Amino acid sequence: MNTAGLSTDQAPPLEVPATFYAIIPLAMVTAGALLLAEGGMLLASSWLPRTIALVHVMTLGVLAAAMLGSLYQMVPVVAGSPVPAIRLSHGVAGCLVVGAGALIFGLWSANARAIQLGAIALSIALIVFLVPMAVALTRASGGETLLGMRIAVTCLAVLAALGVRLAWGHAGDMPSSRQALLVAHVDLALVGWVGGLISAVSWQVVPMFYLTEAFPRRRAYAIAIAVGVSALAVTVAALAAASVTWIVVAALPGAIAVLLVEPFTLARMIPRRKRRRSDPTLQFWWSAIARAVGLGRRDGARHAHAHRAVPRVVPPLRGRSGGRAADEAPAPRRSRANAAVGPRRHHGGRPDRDREPRRSARARDRRLHGDHRGAARQRAPRGEAPGARGMTAG
Repeated sequence: MNTAGLSTDQAPPLEVPATFYAIIPLAMVTAGALLLAEGGMLLASSWLPRTIALVHVMTLGVLAAAMLGSLYQMVPVVAGSPVPAIRLSHGVAGCLVVGAGALIFGLWSANARAIQLGAIALSIALIVFLVPMAVALTRASGGETLLGMRIAVTCLAVLAALGVRLAWGHAGDMPSSRQALLVAHVDLALVGWVGGLISAVSWQVVPMFYLTEAFPRRRAYAIAIAVGVSALAVTVAALAAASVTWIVVAALPGAIAVLLVEPFTLARMIPRRKRRRSDPTLQFWWSAIARAVGLGRRDGARHAHAHRAVPRVVPPLRGRSGGRAADEAPAPRRSRANAAVGPRRHHGGRPDRDREPRRSARARDRRLHGDHRGAARQRAPRGEAPGARGMTAG
């Protein structure tokens, strides 16, 4: 692990991010229960109230919980600026659970008061989170990762404001530009908040954990600027009650940056890493890259080896070995002596079936001593068997 440039001594107590991570299993169980209750009806349309409730179980209970908890840990370490009033993070987690639960219950049961209660609790959670986080990000001095974090947190603030306005509309004060605000809310969440923050964090953690080359600095700044410009354009278009088409067009630069430029750059960096060992975290990165560039299957049933599909489908990502995926380390070569004694045994005493099969004792003897017998035949005179001269002399 390369920890150069990191302030590991500034990391908060482990209980701070762990409090947010503990929310994720609860949200996953809730999402599964809702799917069991309604089945395929929740997937019939994206705009059904109960479908929106299921979406917010994942966005608030899983994504928001994981990303808020990670920011509490990443900002002090990466930027070297501790978040003030860190103990308030427990209150943020509590308000997040209450607000998300009330909002989901209100959308599920068409209860306007529950939706408003959820909007109030979520507003408190985000304000208590955003103010100390903004102080920490403002005091810090850094490069492209810090810029990406600032843009992502700004997108979170704007999309939260739009979400509260849409939630408050369920009490009868629905804005006339509801469709524009809704599309802007989704674009800012996917491109600016989730895509922007994951991209910014990857510029730091991928070289740190996998010992790859540094992410190209100019490209990182270009991605951050594209996300920021798209977020600003989407916000202005939504407030101006522009058409949905213009809002989608405004989000295109940021979407291209985080869904194409960023994944393809990572897909070229990871195969050239110094840490050759593959682990589940690396496979998750490959899976995310594959889905970002459209190589993943919708059902996800055959997506376990998507990290191997990317280098094979995209020609520039193929390794020197031709058909082998670029992230697979080549098998070590074996000497003739090692090959003669059969395959190596791994843990558990089972031979590796991919290697050369075990030879019989006669074949091993022929391979090991054949060269010596051949040399003896060449040195013996014509018509005299090898070893006859020594027998006569004896």
